[in-house]
Amino acid sequence: MLRLISLVAIVLMLAGCAGIDWNSRVGNYTNEQAIMDYGPPDRESKLSNGHIVYSWITGQGRNWTDKIIMTFNNQGKLISGM
Repeated sequence: MLRLISLVAIVLMLAGCAGIDWNSRVGNYTNEQAIMDYGPPDRESKLSNGHIVYSWITGQGRNWTDKIIMTFNNQGKLISGM
């Protein structure tokens, strides 16, 4: 039973991440929109080039953690997401 629950959790996690079209958001999506959509990030890091990386934990299990990680340029526009 535990194995089945774990499998369902993994499938749901992958389906959730697969549903985001990151390419369409690059250059258009802002850090302010991300915070409105996902709330305050669980972690924020400023890189030496001025870019900011935000990460949100969207799910957690015994042996896994599902995260959304986004990097924004100096103008607050998305340059990568996963």
